[in-house]
Amino acid sequence: MKKVSVTYHAGKGETKVVEAWGHTFYDGKSETVTVSDEYYNEMTGNRFYELGKATDVSEAEAEKEKTAVAEKSAPKK
Repeated sequence: MKKVSVTYHAGKGETKVVEAWGHTFYDGKSETVTVSDEYYNEMTGNRFYELGKATDVSEAEAEKEKTAVAEKSAPKK
């Protein structure tokens, strides 16, 4: 797993918001995401995405982040 800062750059006439690799990206806005090594390799070859320096993340750390994000976005009772 990799944690990396990703910035989507929309091409001329392209949509300003895209969903890819399980994440939503907005044109010109940097997002820090955790993705599989396979997705990371796909991202590096895509001209519409600018990637920062990647950090290796264990499966346990990735799961912990995923759980924290889900709890944060869950409706409050």
